[in-house]
Amino acid sequence: MLFEGLDVAKDVRDHKILPNQYLVLRLNFAAVERSCDTMRAELSLSSMINNSIMEFYRSYAPYLGGETHMQLIKERIYKDSPAESLRQCVESVEEALRIVIGENEGRHPLARVKGIYLLIDEYDALSNSYTDPDTTKWNASYPAGSLQGFYAAVKESIGHLMIEKIFITGVSPVALADLTSDFNVERDVSFRNTLSGLCGLTRDDVKAALKILPEVDSVEKELSDLMNFVNGYHFCYYNKVEPVFNTTTCLEYLQNRLENQPFALQLHNPPHSEVNEDILSICASSPIARNILEEALERNSNGAFRPLSYSKLTQKLKLTDLGEDNLSTWQSFLLYHGGLTFDSHNPTKQMRIPNLIAARRIAAAVSDRYGLVVKDIDRAIDIFAATGDITESLKLYQDLMSKRDVHHGDFDKTEEFHANSFNHSLLKNVLLTITPEFEVTQKGLSTGKVVPGRVDLVVLHPRHVTVIEWKSINIDFLAIESTGDPGQGHARLNKARALSRISDADELLEVKFSENDEWRKGKTINEWVHSGHDDSPQSQIKQYLESPEITQFLDMDNGRKFHAYLVVVIGNRKILLWDVDRGGQLESARLVGDWYE
Repeated sequence: MLFEGLDVAKDVRDHKILPNQYLVLRLNFAAVERSCDTMRAELSLSSMINNSIMEFYRSYAPYLGGETHMQLIKERIYKDSPAESLRQCVESVEEALRIVIGENEGRHPLARVKGIYLLIDEYDALSNSYTDPDTTKWNASYPAGSLQGFYAAVKESIGHLMIEKIFITGVSPVALADLTSDFNVERDVSFRNTLSGLCGLTRDDVKAALKILPEVDSVEKELSDLMNFVNGYHFCYYNKVEPVFNTTTCLEYLQNRLENQPFALQLHNPPHSEVNEDILSICASSPIARNILEEALERNSNGAFRPLSYSKLTQKLKLTDLGEDNLSTWQSFLLYHGGLTFDSHNPTKQMRIPNLIAARRIAAAVSDRYGLVVKDIDRAIDIFAATGDITESLKLYQDLMSKRDVHHGDFDKTEEFHANSFNHSLLKNVLLTITPEFEVTQKGLSTGKVVPGRVDLVVLHPRHVTVIEWKSINIDFLAIESTGDPGQGHARLNKARALSRISDADELLEVKFSENDEWRKGKTINEWVHSGHDDSPQSQIKQYLESPEITQFLDMDNGRKFHAYLVVVIGNRKILLWDVDRGGQLESARLVGDWYE
């Protein structure tokens, strides 16, 4: 028996469910060619539907009135009208079932059949490829008319002895609202707790599979890797349920392990993933969606992705609704497309990024939207991974920052935000162990008191350990003369343009804090950095490097090189960088990059 050993087989034996109640017609929209030629796309869509109906006839023709499947295909398949092919298919089933009922043939193979069960798989696979990220409209080549006509035929065919049930997978609110506007008989069951395990594999499923694989040195180690990269999907918002693994990626991993193929590296960037790159491109085009993604990529002290609060879900929305930049609209859109999932600790109020694969694809989409070239990012990260030198990575971050922060409110970003945003780019390298907000116990240089502290970023690599402390100076706190329109919203941008023209580190160090800064007004940036107070940047990083939590890495006899940096973001336009030795002494400041407005 196909399902022997599974719950469904037990339910059949216990007579909780009865088999053979439906004739199954399956449509797979992932099989449709996504062509920019509308006629070609419509032809592929028609072929997929008609081929599925022909397969239905091949399976069930012996029970549908005596005609062979070839006769049914010849008489009832309409090449240019898949909607009519569906109507004919439903009619053939209805006629056969009425005959069975009329003759009271209790032993007939169709005696218990209620009608057709229509399975529609990968429902939005077609629509995802025809969205325009810059206009939030459907691409002109999208075969929307053909789809709407088909779903109108589906709705007409619902009824007794006809299409009795429909089950649709891969449902997104956009495709549901825009493409099936008249198909208003559906119920969204995506987040029901009874179905939460349907869309993925459980921890026990994956662990059991790993146990039977040959040459698995540590089941727990491989399970831990899979949990980091492909687990975390929580498909229920009103109850806590067990998070599940992405099925496709898990099966690819297990198959490659079985064949001794090096899929472990592909696990970090698998060919298939829950997060669709076309969808991420749409999200990265919206300022509010980018903010959601960048906030979601932030991590807490335990390394977990930051949960985001939500107030409501939107189960039906049109693509044009995304142009309104509504928070709940974008959160719902990302939720349905796998970029976010319900937080397993507080699903009724919070969402989060599910795993590292999703995080990496999100970070890549955001970087791409800001015009950062993938090969440049990869080169900079490879340099950092090989040598511990963050200069090239910081150059790219400065480029991103200067292109990203172009509105009045963008200049309020904190040092925590900059540290986390830089951290996103490092996600691509599999050899880097990244710990943001690394907890230490520090001793005040002047007081000698031991207090808790947090290093912004500690990065471990087999060949080196890197400690990075970030500081940020708000552009409002800089005493910089600027020209241009002084009106509301322009003052910061005018200052930013003036700041961007400074091309010398020594000149930038002599910029003073303005009257807006109560504690540092009148001081230069250089004086603040080297002031000697316990809360000065130089003193802080010295205290961090002397903490037992950091010195443990330095004392290890493993050949790792040590690197420490102080990074100061100035007005969201410039970055000053200091190399720091083991004793906490700062070397000469360097000005990162050469970006100008």
